[in-house]
Amino acid sequence: MPAGGQVLAVRPPRAVRGRALSVAVGALTAAVVGLVGLGAPGVAGASVTIGSDLSAANDTGVGCPGATATCTESQTAIPGRQVTSPTDGTVVRWRANGNNALGASLTFRVLRPAGGAFTGAGASAATPVPAGIQTFSVTLPIHAGDVIGVDQTNAGTEAPFHHTGVPSTFTIAEFGPKLGASETRVPDISGSTFELLVNADVAALPTSTASIPACSQTGAIPASVASDPDPAVAPKALHVRIDAGAEQALATTGNPGSVAVAVPNGTHSLEFWGEDTVGGLESPHHTATVRVDTASPTVTITSDQGKNTYTVGEPASVTVRATDLDGFLAANPNANNQPISTALPGTFTITRTATDNCGNTTTASFTYTVTAPPVFPPVFPPVASAAISGLSLNPTAFLAAPAGPSIARKRTGTTVSYLDSRTATTTFTVQRPVKGIRHGKRCVKPNRNRRRHAKRCARYLNAGSFTHRDRAGPNKFHFTGRINRRKLRPGRYRLRATPQTPGTKPGRTAYTNFKIKRP
Repeated sequence: MPAGGQVLAVRPPRAVRGRALSVAVGALTAAVVGLVGLGAPGVAGASVTIGSDLSAANDTGVGCPGATATCTESQTAIPGRQVTSPTDGTVVRWRANGNNALGASLTFRVLRPAGGAFTGAGASAATPVPAGIQTFSVTLPIHAGDVIGVDQTNAGTEAPFHHTGVPSTFTIAEFGPKLGASETRVPDISGSTFELLVNADVAALPTSTASIPACSQTGAIPASVASDPDPAVAPKALHVRIDAGAEQALATTGNPGSVAVAVPNGTHSLEFWGEDTVGGLESPHHTATVRVDTASPTVTITSDQGKNTYTVGEPASVTVRATDLDGFLAANPNANNQPISTALPGTFTITRTATDNCGNTTTASFTYTVTAPPVFPPVFPPVASAAISGLSLNPTAFLAAPAGPSIARKRTGTTVSYLDSRTATTTFTVQRPVKGIRHGKRCVKPNRNRRRHAKRCARYLNAGSFTHRDRAGPNKFHFTGRINRRKLRPGRYRLRATPQTPGTKPGRTAYTNFKIKRP
């Protein structure tokens, strides 16, 4: 802190004490821009320093007027100095340059001019002031236009201010006895060429801001409180009222102080103002309208067919329903019977998003599966079995060939002719008749028990077989009278023809008889 400061008015020397002088409240007009100090500098960063230059060489001060035991003295004008507070704020420290020859104490004062009178607007405790420039902490509210001063006790010879040199021209207001705590009085002495070496640092009131969106999705409104940069001051709290309700003091953190104001759902009025650590309260208060919507809309997607599995090409559609608590949606996906694609097999997901007027969003999804249609094997009408007709041998009696297969190209044996209803493989079986007897519907081998009263019949024993690959229609080949490369013995035989096509049952069997002659 430099020796120079801002001071209050000084009393006149004894030579002019009691002289009736006019009060000159000619405070310098100086604009407060940001946090720039006015007058001689005080503590670095303080908003305003008002009062005397404590380092100036001035005349010797004196005691209270006459026999008055106590008095109040205040500066009202100092050439080239700021003596009135240019802003509402808080006095955070005061200074005096004194002479402690008499061991006097001072009480620091804030006075509020009212026309030609002054009103007491706050005072510190009585404080001993040693010789030289002294600094004292204090917390006193001050309004724009207020001045500062001191209460002192008349020691009978001189006041605790002692500077030798050429007197300065000051304007003072002096009250004897001292001014009451909130008393309003016209000064007892008003004059100039006196000096009261006192000044004070005034910290500006705090300011607050809040970031209020058109609609809050959280209900937490960020706010901040900025205090005077004086090191004695810091942000303390943000005061709020919601819908003119109870006042809340929300403690801030950091510098500038930050805090979040919790506002419930709905539309509300918000009043807020800042507080600093020296009791300064922001004025005027801020007011704003806050809209809060923390609820997201609801979205549902349902199948109109009541399922989520479809076949390729099957008609499919969904219905989308979106709602919000306040009934308004900025983006509304509502739709009835909205078609969804089933052109390809696979699993698919569709999504729909709703956004309300506060920016809250909700997305719903619907997943469905498309399957390929079932594949069935072709159904063909049953294939009719092959059928042999017109089976005949020419001649029916012939000599068996001496060698070769059953079927030969040479015209030996007999010619077998027949019709086949379709392409097939026909198995020809040569059967030899033997005696038998009837047993029910069968012809069985006779025995002793069955010979009596049994009807005789012929039963056939297989002598062997061969195959022929038929074409549909007439067929003809030469049968040599040989089976399994052996000649059939002379005698009577039956030829059985059974056709069969792959994948079908054996066809209808045909029979014809023939005879192998003796050579």
